[in-house]
Amino acid sequence: MKTNTKPIKLILVLALTFSLLNGCVKPEPVAPKPTVQVPTDQDPVKQRILDAVFKVANIRDFEGLSVSVYWMDPYVIMELEHLYKLEDLIKKPDKFIKLEGDELEGKLDLFAQIKAEDIELVPPDYIRTEIHRFYLVIESAEEGKLYEFLLWGNYKNFIVNGTHIRPNQKFLDIIMPLLNYDARLDIRGYSEWF
Repeated sequence: MKTNTKPIKLILVLALTFSLLNGCVKPEPVAPKPTVQVPTDQDPVKQRILDAVFKVANIRDFEGLSVSVYWMDPYVIMELEHLYKLEDLIKKPDKFIKLEGDELEGKLDLFAQIKAEDIELVPPDYIRTEIHRFYLVIESAEEGKLYEFLLWGNYKNFIVNGTHIRPNQKFLDIIMPLLNYDARLDIRGYSEWF
């Protein structure tokens, strides 16, 4: 008995061709995260803060990027004549954490939520005493300091990139993913001040 092998061979060749073609299909490209547009504001001081915040929000390459956080225990009482300056806080903090590189991935996304209306500048006549209790800095190996957040100016003001602003919960919310449990707890301890 003789069997016709032509159809079987044809089926095998077609199956092999389809499997090879499926293996050669390019995978769908992964879309990069969209860039966050910087809102504009008439005030150049506010605009500088917005530019810094959105520069951080748009970071996609974490190589050479670091976040350092220095802070004092919120329950330590300090006398005004012994003001704690930023240099003192950096040299001798009660607590310190540092995140680098890929540890920051996904932790900067909330920076995109800051809007111009979230920034209320403190008039110059209200800026007198600064007691530095909490300092967060985001730095790039290539560009230096990108974002600085400092508590307190005149006890109650936040200082963002050197500018005194009125306390706003959003500025605390955007840094929360960068903090460990102790830092989050201590920030809550500061809450009676603002």
